[in-house]
Amino acid sequence: MKPTRLARRGLVTTAAKPIGLRAKLLIVFGPPLLVLLGLVVFLLTRPPNLEKEATNLAQAALAGDTGTLFSHEFEEERSAEGFDRAKFDRFWNELVAPRLAGFHIVGTPQTQLLAAGDEGVSWVKVADSDGHTYEIATAAWQTDTGVHFLATNYLFTGWVLEKLVKEGKRPSLVNILQAKLEGMRADRAKLDALGVGVAVGMNLNEGKFDTASWDHYEVSFANAIQTLQAQGKEDFQDPGNNPR
Repeated sequence: MKPTRLARRGLVTTAAKPIGLRAKLLIVFGPPLLVLLGLVVFLLTRPPNLEKEATNLAQAALAGDTGTLFSHEFEEERSAEGFDRAKFDRFWNELVAPRLAGFHIVGTPQTQLLAAGDEGVSWVKVADSDGHTYEIATAAWQTDTGVHFLATNYLFTGWVLEKLVKEGKRPSLVNILQAKLEGMRADRAKLDALGVGVAVGMNLNEGKFDTASWDHYEVSFANAIQTLQAQGKEDFQDPGNNPR
């Protein structure tokens, strides 16, 4: 019987071939490289922290970082508004940024990942130089194409900051609706000139987008104000601090 056959039966031993340099390197560095590769794959594929993403978007809004904002805007909103990067920059810089100017973040944002796991919300407290404060709510949604938000929500927020917060008015729901109504009426000509004819919202109950004209919002806000006043609820607080 040849030695090789005996060796396979364990009856004799044969001299081991010397281990090459490549094999030695794999033995020494292989496991750490596999661990590192696994870590890289995890970091590239893990789901984003939506609460942090929402906070980052709020910070970008206050900083006027239109590049970040445009890259995260829902495609459905871009399509409804006809936004390309140039038109989005005009919309933000002419209508939103002037209302956010002078406000800065104070304290630590409060965040929450909603039950479905695809929406993170960040409540950022801001203040102006006179000490007026307000809590801005920003929502970020996870979709198949990344993390997105609704940029036109910040126009509504800007109207509240300008017409209510800077004037030191109480943040009752009636006052918030009135601030949005006044801001909308004041900006209507600019919105029409820019070709921004609708606002896009998220219908959470049905999981779809709602698109409505400024005329619709004007009637809706005016009717809501009249209803609250008729019910003696002028001091009723906005329970969700919803930017819209």
